[in-house]
Amino acid sequence: MPCVIAAHAGYCAGVKKAMETAFQAAREAREKGIPCYCLGEMIHNPQATFALHELGVIRVDDPTEAKEGIILLRSHGVGPQVYAACSAQGLDIRDGTCAYVKALHQIVAASEMPVLLIGERHHPEVQATAGWCRTECRVIENIEEAKALPPMEKALCVCQTTYPMEAWEGITAILAKKIPGLEKKCTICLATARRQEAARELAKKADAMIVVGSKMSANTRKLYEACLALCPRTCLVERAAEIPPHFGNI
Repeated sequence: MPCVIAAHAGYCAGVKKAMETAFQAAREAREKGIPCYCLGEMIHNPQATFALHELGVIRVDDPTEAKEGIILLRSHGVGPQVYAACSAQGLDIRDGTCAYVKALHQIVAASEMPVLLIGERHHPEVQATAGWCRTECRVIENIEEAKALPPMEKALCVCQTTYPMEAWEGITAILAKKIPGLEKKCTICLATARRQEAARELAKKADAMIVVGSKMSANTRKLYEACLALCPRTCLVERAAEIPPHFGNI
């Protein structure tokens, strides 16, 4: 059976930059004989996390766990209080935050209106973005929550950078009817949107689909769900060894 790779597959530019930052910091720390920490996971990818561990990068969940040296900030971004905590510890900050996420932070930080943040409430990107809001911030995960939102006169609506475009459009259509002064700024990463669309187009024609990525990644999970809806014979794996035996036999 022929195997076709979807267009735009692989790491996006933001993830590539984050990993380059991490590898450079790890090498520098080793040369200087100082520790290199990573606050959480640099990206949601077990193989990448293992590769950094092999280079001596130490994972911490709070800046106070790092006593000296370099600290990496993950691609999903962090709130302003985390930057302050790292500086208070005297750590050398190496920022791996995705450029799209940085832009989202700047948008919400500049808003004088309440912010409606569409995304997964417990996702690190959403939590970090909420930390940059200077006004009230409400997270909306789905259409049901949008329908249940109390009346508001005005609000700024943005979204998690990996949120599906069709879901964004559906939720904002509901919010526009409820909020007269709604300002919408679609903050979905273009690379993410292109990858999701390419995967859907391939899934419409394929006999089977294999989605490769971390099971902990929201982006990978959305790709898997989009493909599964169009191609029932879809599996999600992190490594080639996880592909089910005889999966390719149709």
